[in-house]
Amino acid sequence: MYKQIIITVLLFISFTTLAQDGIQFYNENNVAEAVEKANNQDKLLFIVCCAQWCRPCKELTKDYFPLKEFGDFYNPRFINVYLDMDTPMGQRFKKAYNVGLYPTMFFINSNGDIVHTFTDYDLIKQAKEALQNKMTGYKRTTPFPSLKEQDGFLIEIDPPVDTIPSLPIIINTAISL
Repeated sequence: MYKQIIITVLLFISFTTLAQDGIQFYNENNVAEAVEKANNQDKLLFIVCCAQWCRPCKELTKDYFPLKEFGDFYNPRFINVYLDMDTPMGQRFKKAYNVGLYPTMFFINSNGDIVHTFTDYDLIKQAKEALQNKMTGYKRTTPFPSLKEQDGFLIEIDPPVDTIPSLPIIINTAISL
């Protein structure tokens, strides 16, 4: 009897430890804190856009994010944020950044500029590319507005008016905010 209890406790501790080895995420309730931390530490935000009903999102969350190799790489280099696209914050982000495919992952600087975005599962390769983009002074060429956190929601602060095709997107985003 005692053997079974000890084995159960040890297994529980092992699983708890394994869960802490992977990527550590802020959730939508802590986006302001994550943005502030990224700004203070001069780190990129790694933002994961997922939905609870999305099968690939569930696979990514269950099979990839908990892995130690990803935690070891991401946790010291990025501020990681997990956004459920069905929450108010997720909907706001989805609209501002034109997210249409799940899962979509973004590397964003603390000003809200997109440094890199991807939808595949090659997390280390994509992270290295984002870091390279940051180091080489990557200039955003995407039509998405820069965002800041205010009162629990992301707001547009710097629409890129130099990209003519994106003007309708920016106007529609600004009107609907």
